[in-house]
Amino acid sequence: MQDPEYYRCACGSELAFVCQVPENWEFGVRPGAPVQPYSIRDDAYLLFLGTEVYLLACPKRCAPAAVLPVNQN
Repeated sequence: MQDPEYYRCACGSELAFVCQVPENWEFGVRPGAPVQPYSIRDDAYLLFLGTEVYLLACPKRCAPAAVLPVNQN
């Protein structure tokens, strides 16, 4: 089990949960694109190769890039 972790934006606000990208989420590969190394299939890319990702963002929207991807441990 893992204790909750809390993250803060550079502006000082606590980041809020936006969404979760499940493990092994596949993205289609364009024809002619390179194969992703260590993937389980040649016709799809996997985001973070089997680790769930949580996207957190600043509720104050202080900057367009105020989004943090957090990997599952």
